[in-house]
Amino acid sequence: MIPRYSLLLVSLALLAGCVTVDVTVKDDGSADLIVSYPALDKVTEEQVKPMLTAPGVTIKSVSVTPRAAAKDAATDTPAAGAQDGKATPAKAWVNTVTATLSVTDVEKIETIPFMTLFGLDVVSTTGDDGQKTLKATLKNPSPGKGPPTPSDNVITIHVPGELGETTGIAEAGAAVWKFKTTEYFATAETAFSLTYKAAAKADAGAKDAAANPS
Repeated sequence: MIPRYSLLLVSLALLAGCVTVDVTVKDDGSADLIVSYPALDKVTEEQVKPMLTAPGVTIKSVSVTPRAAAKDAATDTPAAGAQDGKATPAKAWVNTVTATLSVTDVEKIETIPFMTLFGLDVVSTTGDDGQKTLKATLKNPSPGKGPPTPSDNVITIHVPGELGETTGIAEAGAAVWKFKTTEYFATAETAFSLTYKAAAKADAGAKDAAANPS
């Protein structure tokens, strides 16, 4: 059972924005990912781990470090608790949580408690032609006006092959999406998708012949 305090800390972080998720999909369908988000002062690694723990998920590392971009500005990042357009002092968000994880299947990312707070749904399929499609959707059950948080959230997905069509921005074998927290709260669904062709595997016999010419 996830401690209520851990759940509260991460829920507040979602309101603060500046969440980044960097996913690297592997040939076998597993994936590595790095998750980063702002945290309040005195947050510890042990308080964070329950929100990253799920079957098929391995926590490789978790760190809580001072925010490099933290500013002494009461209106820098409108944080949790902001009301009537007034920002909670950004000084409170002095740390950054960075977690490195691995999952046995890319679809298991949706089971990570941190991700379930976004209502994340991940579907990975393979067509008859070998083309793979990866779709991720953030579901908001109560769309409406959210907190006045202007910060960007960023999702990056690297694929093990040739990137095809994507609703994001294609960047050297990866697809990138940026969206503001206000946009997430305003809509029922925020969707991301991409297709890719797995890298061709060299024929073992051809490799042996090349290594041992007669």
